[in-house]
Amino acid sequence: SKPTPNSTLREVKLGWIAGWAEESKIFLILFGEEPPRKVEKEDRSDDEPFIPTGNRSRSAVRSVRHRPDQATFRLRVLQRYGPRCPLSGVAVLEMLEAVHFIPDYAGGSPDPRNGIPMNAALHRAFDAGLFAIHPDTLKVEVVPGGPTLEDLGIRFPSISNLPRKPHRDALEWRYEWWKRKNYG
Repeated sequence: SKPTPNSTLREVKLGWIAGWAEESKIFLILFGEEPPRKVEKEDRSDDEPFIPTGNRSRSAVRSVRHRPDQATFRLRVLQRYGPRCPLSGVAVLEMLEAVHFIPDYAGGSPDPRNGIPMNAALHRAFDAGLFAIHPDTLKVEVVPGGPTLEDLGIRFPSISNLPRKPHRDALEWRYEWWKRKNYG
């Protein structure tokens, strides 16, 4: 029988550990009858071809975006780069988000090389086009006359110090989008 709000019965669902990020101390648990096809134990994205587009997000009838790969994407980004925003230095896991260079709405893939961990405030600024990362120099660029690096809270204006870099194609897509948005 189905539990009621005042019942001592609880509905139990089968959950599977689908991956983890050791350094971040997080697990990905998927619910369902079948085990996950793949368990994400560590980042191996450099061993795979980079496919920049092809996410599985879609709009539901209620105009709600369904993003089935988002939790896995976050896990894989944290596995690849660790639990720290490389631009601000923020290392509070609850404040970190996995940012897409090629976003979901443009068909961006859940490959971790299509992303980077970023604190939530910088994620909003990034998506608003307030700054970009140059695909060749890996330096942060801001719009002349717009918010400065200091205004945005960017303490480390380059991602060149990352041991593993995002894919150049993903960086270039976002940089070109940023230039069109800000310079016409």
